Amino acid sequence: MNPGDYILISAAVMSLFVVLGISVWRPPSKPAPPREVTRWRRFHVNPGPLHGVLPCGTEVIAEEPFGLELFALPRRESDASRVRIVGPDREVLVTVARKWGLFRKNFQVSIQKDRWLQISVSKKKSSDYTLLYANPADSLKLSGNAPAREYEILRQGRLVATVSWQEDPESEEKPESYVLETLKTEDELPLIALVLAIEVATG
Repeated sequence: MNPGDYILISAAVMSLFVVLGISVWRPPSKPAPPREVTRWRRFHVNPGPLHGVLPCGTEVIAEEPFGLELFALPRRESDASRVRIVGPDREVLVTVARKWGLFRKNFQVSIQKDRWLQISVSKKKSSDYTLLYANPADSLKLSGNAPAREYEILRQGRLVATVSWQEDPESEEKPESYVLETLKTEDELPLIALVLAIEVATG
């Protein structure tokens, strides 16, 4: 075998090994994404800034651990009956304004300037709520003790959010904020708007 033939045979053998190597090689599989720990989002609701005069803007919603933050704009005495909630960019996202009522407290709730809900509450019985939605498709219902901030929010009979104090059993102090938990599949803004409106109407 002359040197030229040897070189050709060697090249052919090497090419065969390369082709076989490519055919059996598989890229390393990516690790499976971590399983979702919970189906819920968790928000802390600070009720204090939703009542009365407010000298400066104050946080009322904080998502845990790091997420959505909403703030109540300042209110003077002449404007104390209208609560406006904004995001970090100061766009008004939710407005809760009290309307005149003889035997019941009435509140108009708007989301991004669109009328969304009217809440009517008995002046004698704070647990007597009437919710009238501008669009019936948006309807949410309450189940539980709303004045105590221990209730569920239902859409067409399905649980979509819960509200509770979730007090630490080892602490003797009452928490300053309560907790709103919403399904991650739900738009959080209407649920937050309803909880804030119930808080304003209850106060």
